[in-house]
Formats: sequence, C-alpha cells, structure tokens
Amino acid sequence: MVNSVNSNLTLEIDNTSISAHEQERARVTLLSPSERSDFVESIVIPIPQFTQAIKMMDTLYDKHEQKEPGGLKIYGASGSGKSIIGKFFLQKHPPIFSENAEIPVLHITLTSTINITELLPLFFKAIGYPFTITAGIHSQIELLVTALKERQVRLIIIDEAQELAERKASTRTRRLSNILKNIYTKSNIPQVYLGTNILKYLFEIGEQLATRITTTHSISSLSLNMDYISMLNAFDDSLPMHSPCNLAKNYAENLLDASGGILRILRMILSNAVRIAAEDHSESITRKHFSNAYFEVLGSGENPFNV
Repeated sequence: MVNSVNSNLTLEIDNTSISAHEQERARVTLLSPSERSDFVESIVIPIPQFTQAIKMMDTLYDKHEQKEPGGLKIYGASGSGKSIIGKFFLQKHPPIFSENAEIPVLHITLTSTINITELLPLFFKAIGYPFTITAGIHSQIELLVTALKERQVRLIIIDEAQELAERKASTRTRRLSNILKNIYTKSNIPQVYLGTNILKYLFEIGEQLATRITTTHSISSLSLNMDYISMLNAFDDSLPMHSPCNLAKNYAENLLDASGGILRILRMILSNAVRIAAEDHSESITRKHFSNAYFEVLGSGENPFNV
C-alpha cells in the first residue's frame, strides 16, 4: 500500500487498490531514468510510525474550533521522515483555490533560526495575506487569527520546528512560544510541530504552550525488524522497475548499513540505484547498481554492497 506525493491518482494510505497501484507503476517505468528516480523520492511508505502519526493528525484535524483542541509534537532525527508525514497530510487536505480560497492545512517549513519579528510574517506569507503588516505583535496576532478563520484553516503544521528553540532558556524562545500559544488560544486551531529533539526546549521554556500541545510521538531510526522488512517489501512493490529487486531478501542488511538507519539516505540510495539501473537498461536493480548508487550518495567509506 503506497502513495506518491506527486501522483495524479488519489490513493488513501489505508486503501490503495492493487489495480491503480499496478497501473501507476507501469506508467512510471516508461519514463526517463531521471524521472523514474524522482518518482522514488515521492513514494510514501505507510510504515507503522508514520500511520500512527497520520491518525493522530486526523484526530486533531477533526477537533478544530473545539475549545482546547490540543496539539502534537513529532520528534525524530534529521532524515527520519518527519517532513514526509507533514507533506503527506498536506496532500490529503490540499488548498482549495476559488473565489473564497480555503487552506484546510497551513504548512510552514522553517529553514533557519528565526527571530521574534519574523515568525508572524511567515504565517501571513503561508496563508497568502496580500498586505504588508506594520502593526505590533498583538495586533498582528488578531489579524492572523481573523485570516486563519477566513481561510478555514483546521490544522497548523510547523516543520523543522527545532529552529524555534535553543538548548538554554532565552528571551527569544520564551517569546516565540508565547506567540504560538496566543495563536492557539485565540484561534482554537490545533498545532503540529515536527522537529529534532532540540524542539523539546521550546516546550520546556514555554510552559504555557506545553500545557496545550500535550501529545508526543517519536520517529525512531530504522532497525532490522519486521517493520523494516515490511517497508522494504513495500518499496520493492513500488520501485519503477520491470522486475522486483527482492530488497528484503537480498539487501536488507546492506541497505541498513549503507543508510545508517536514516530513511532519507536509504531513499536517496534507492532513487539513484533506479536511475543507474534504468540507464543500464536493466530489468531490475543489481548489487553493482547499488554499489554505484552508494558511492554517488555518500562518496567515501566502506561500501556495504562490495561483498
């Protein structure tokens, strides 16, 4: 059961039809090597840690405008797949562009550490607010809450949210948490934070925000267990190759060693291996293709596929 973020098909995470999946796979195998590689980057595999997070977000989505709707903190190491969860949920509830535009899920990604004056403009930009805001912070919050309701926002997702926090108590972190708390209490829109463990300091320092965003979910690194094997089987079933690669049987330990348990790196290796195999006009991915892909992605170190 697989979904592609860039696919034109609407595939539910728990209800993908085999026929639709096979048609999509057949379509992609006709594309160029680079396009087939890009497709691998877009595959969403419903591993248990991800489906649990999606179900928690579904619950929050249905609680918007309830008093104290709650929120969710999703922790995980860099590359563990947190961003995939946020993007998948955004795809489930895309913006509706019409005379009265709706943005059911407001998704914000922080790219660097931000200061107090930069946070609210990011919200206004994400929601498509057309005016330059010169008012004070409290007035900006009131304007933002009005805009959120006009756009019928039901869930706010902040990715790379560790950029809001610092390891030690600071005025910046405290004031940022207070702004987010005020947005929450005035709008009654649940919030989801995706970040590394540094994110926890936002809630340790901002105690009032912590009492409102109470649910925590962790995304752990990959390990050699049944969930990992199931994930490889799902990837194998979705890779745009003419023949299965038998990833779980032939390459489970190799891929785990090569990726260091980091989903992003594993996906990059698979993506590059698909392109290399397609350029080689191969029906499937061979060990040599994986070896070359490992070298392209990581460049140095002992190559787990050279055995």
